[in-house]
Amino acid sequence: MKKIEISDLFHSLEKLGINREEIFIDQTLKILQREWKEMVGDVLADGSKPVLLKEGKLTIICKHSMISQELEFMRNEILKKILSKQLPIEVSKIAFKAGNSPNFKK
Repeated sequence: MKKIEISDLFHSLEKLGINREEIFIDQTLKILQREWKEMVGDVLADGSKPVLLKEGKLTIICKHSMISQELEFMRNEILKKILSKQLPIEVSKIAFKAGNSPNFKK
C-alpha cells in the first residue's frame, strides 16, 4: 500500500467536493456520540444524544424535557469534559432540545 501525506488526502477529498471542515465536524460529532455515556452517565445518555455541531455549538436532542433540564444543570461540567478531549473542532456552546430522534435506543 502506498503511503500518502495527509495534505494529499485532503486535496483529493476537496476535489470530490468534501471539505476539511466537514470531515472534522463529522469526526468530532462521532467522538462525542461514542463517549457521551462516559460524560453524562448511563441514564442521561440513554435519553439524549449529540446530533449536530455547527459553528462551535453542539446540539443535544433529549427524549424528555426532564432529561434536558438535568443536562442543563450539568452544562459547565459537560463542556469541561468536552474541552479536555482536544477534539478536531472546538465546542464552545451546548444547546439541549427536547424532542425525539430515530436514533434513540428502544
